[in-house]
Amino acid sequence: TNYTDKIKNEEIKAYAGEIDSVMTKVEKALYQTQNKSGQDPLNFPIRLTNKLAHLNSLSQMGNTDFPPTDAALKVKEEIAELIDVELEEWTIIKTKMLPDLNKMIRDKALDVIILEENK
Repeated sequence: TNYTDKIKNEEIKAYAGEIDSVMTKVEKALYQTQNKSGQDPLNFPIRLTNKLAHLNSLSQMGNTDFPPTDAALKVKEEIAELIDVELEEWTIIKTKMLPDLNKMIRDKALDVIILEENK
């Protein structure tokens, strides 16, 4: 059971859930979270970080006779911009949303250690 399941304050619970949703969205945009086995990359599409890494590896294979094409450089730039958008979301979570949540918890004087009740 996670913390948000145990707290009773609905405002804090909703805000913590919102933070979790945004973090999950960012993580899934950047990284394929469904890969568990070696064959899963065949079943689930690669995400932004894998795409950028692949383009980087292609452009740095030591083949100076054939530098990256303009199209490859443009795609790399587009992927980097998409990654930056996700990183901006993550920065908002770290610098605004989490401090706001901590302040809400302090202001409401919520218990931070909650034991599971016997059933």
